[in-house]
Amino acid sequence: MQSKLRRQCFERDKYHCRHCNNTNGLHPHHVIYRSAGGADALQNLVTVCWICHRAIHDGFLKVGLAMIDGTCEWVFTRLRGWKP
Repeated sequence: MQSKLRRQCFERDKYHCRHCNNTNGLHPHHVIYRSAGGADALQNLVTVCWICHRAIHDGFLKVGLAMIDGTCEWVFTRLRGWKP
């Protein structure tokens, strides 16, 4: 992934994890994984901290998009009782 795209993702998300609001150890996460054909594109990335990123890949946290009040927003769902 390009460093410019990574920076754009962090700037859009105001350098905060979109799930827990943490500002340390940030990663850009591909909502649709690259291995599943997901693009290296800003609209396919969300900023998460390393803890939430690990939880997503371990199957404890799910991220997706939903329409909320006419705006497309990231929605996180905790699975199997996981808490950050």
